[in-house]
Amino acid sequence: MAGFTRSRALGALVAVSFYSAALTACTADQAMILPVDPEPILITTSKGEVRLDVEVTDTQVEHARGLMFRPPLPQGRGMLFVMGEEEVQVFWMRNTPSPLDLIFAAKDGSIVSIKQGEPLSEAQIPSDKPAKFVLEVAQGEAARLGIQPGDRMRHRLIQP
Repeated sequence: MAGFTRSRALGALVAVSFYSAALTACTADQAMILPVDPEPILITTSKGEVRLDVEVTDTQVEHARGLMFRPPLPQGRGMLFVMGEEEVQVFWMRNTPSPLDLIFAAKDGSIVSIKQGEPLSEAQIPSDKPAKFVLEVAQGEAARLGIQPGDRMRHRLIQP
């Protein structure tokens, strides 16, 4: 975690601990399936505009559960995490059986980094820069669609 200050590292540890506690409150081994948001997320790439249908998580309990225990996402689908603050976001893949691309975006929707998550791993996956949004899609989907850092996501919840 190069570039983390002690306070950010401590904050990330506290966040991971909170998420772990929140998971305990969820029903074990049960997938959380949220309704597809009526508005798709649009991503402007160098190849053109990409449209993805998304489930939106905007509570800490939903953030903690995410795509755990879920089958692989189909092409054109994702889960959008609306985080409380724009800061370095740290995710993991605990109890998530499918490989994912994690697309981190700043509060204005600009993509700051794209990381790959290893199924069932508790390894921390931090954004390279502060992010307010995290979009999880099936692994390889970002490359297939031509999504890169610097591209911009648009959705009613993303205020440029």
